[in-house]
Amino acid sequence: MSDRYDYAKDVRTDEQFARNLKIGKHNQKLAIEQFIIDKHIEKGVWYDYIEQEEDTEGVAQYWEFVPDYLLIHDNNILQVEVKVQMGKLQDYTDFKSNQIEYLVKNNGIILYAIKEHYALIKPQGIKQINNKVFSDKLNSWCYRIDTDTINWKRWLHTPEFMNYESKYTS
Repeated sequence: MSDRYDYAKDVRTDEQFARNLKIGKHNQKLAIEQFIIDKHIEKGVWYDYIEQEEDTEGVAQYWEFVPDYLLIHDNNILQVEVKVQMGKLQDYTDFKSNQIEYLVKNNGIILYAIKEHYALIKPQGIKQINNKVFSDKLNSWCYRIDTDTINWKRWLHTPEFMNYESKYTS
């Protein structure tokens, strides 16, 4: 598990980091909201959600992973990690191992979104592949999966995700 000092390798300015974080949260929210709308249209099922806040200011030596959202339906709660890929889809994608381990243990799921498609990915399947690598970009151990093995589903209405070069600041 990486510690806080690994994040010191990030060369973005504080302003760039804050802007990217805000855009990332904006895109995640669009993805979960569009997913809920799609499920309502397809199956007549309605979900509520609660956004979770990650502790970035805590005093613990290690950051505790907190899934992005809780998805609620008929008093059932599902923990959901949302990943929105804004760049060109590569041959593979990496998921941080601590996130996968947590989601497996807590029966959570990953909503992986790109501009035209999305996928619900069960972390148990990622862990079973057991293709663990160290990712310099993420400064942590990751599970790597081939993107052509993902069961993509087309959005019913394409979310207007914001690019990270955007000047979004509100």
